[in-house]
Amino acid sequence: MQAAQGCTGPGPACSERVRRPPAAGATDGIGAHTALRLAAHGGTVLVHGRSEERVLKAAQAVEVAGRGSGGGARPMVADFASLAGVRGLAEQVWWVQCDG
Repeated sequence: MQAAQGCTGPGPACSERVRRPPAAGATDGIGAHTALRLAAHGGTVLVHGRSEERVLKAAQAVEVAGRGSGGGARPMVADFASLAGVRGLAEQVWWVQCDG
């Protein structure tokens, strides 16, 4: 697996960070399908959505898809309708990527 470009700071090596891909809009449609496939291939997916209830339900499905391959889910709720929501999610993703 190729290391991500521009990874700096504390935390796991860049190649380990790549194994935690974010899936925006992972509660439905293409985002949900992508999250399930990434988990099935061993990724710990950052499951994003606007509704906490839907995010938690999607994260449970991603956890099931990841069983046996080492994949899993990290639920993250944020609404991209506001810049504060975008910044909040970016900060959450940064800490998950850097600190595990």
